[in-house]
Amino acid sequence: MSMRLLAAAAAALLPLGARAQTAIDLETAAGAVRAGSWSYSSTLTSAGGSQGFGVRTITVTPATHRGEPAWLLVDAQQNPMGSAADSLYVGRADLASVRRVTHIVAPMGEMVLAMDFAADSARGELSAGGQKQALAMPNPRGAVVGDAAVLVLLPTLPLAQGWSGTLAVLNPQLRGTAQLTLAVHGDEKVTVPAGTFDTWIVQAESGPASATYFVAKGGAGPVVKVVAALPQLGSTTVETVLERVAAAR
Repeated sequence: MSMRLLAAAAAALLPLGARAQTAIDLETAAGAVRAGSWSYSSTLTSAGGSQGFGVRTITVTPATHRGEPAWLLVDAQQNPMGSAADSLYVGRADLASVRRVTHIVAPMGEMVLAMDFAADSARGELSAGGQKQALAMPNPRGAVVGDAAVLVLLPTLPLAQGWSGTLAVLNPQLRGTAQLTLAVHGDEKVTVPAGTFDTWIVQAESGPASATYFVAKGGAGPVVKVVAALPQLGSTTVETVLERVAAAR
């Protein structure tokens, strides 16, 4: 079982990379993060039609790590390709990553990625198929880790017509960072199982790949819908919609 194949299975947890623009200030955004739980369902659409493509729940809870106030972001996913549980501790004051453990179960086997973050570096270990691989990479100031962090961050941003920004995303596969470019491309009233929301349309781009986030207005979020293109599969798209919002405990 190759580490490369298992790493590919983890790609669904990683946001798109893109060209750099104005950097987003995580310390400013941190004050707007709120505890809660958001459940989603996904549909895959291709030339052959549409089919259900799994469920996902993002949970944000207050926590402490290394004696410091933190948020615990848990991203639990299940789809025809397998399941994944991604747990990430971030600093409550600056959203800086502190500790991450990702467990992926896919047809080719299981993978566990564990990482610890310092102010300027990240170290960890990737375990799969009885093999272990050490990881070490820079951790630039202002970088985030994982798609759940992006979904939690988006509603905290000062979204408005004409707004744009970029976010450094730490990618263990690349052992470095990529840039996630975001830009508001209008607004739209969106109806999903969780209700009807007035949303900002936020476009993310990476070369031929793209994703569109529909973020509820008002500064409290959440992300209501995501439409992601899969250029490696032709015209295939995955649409993810908000099913339920649970109140913070």
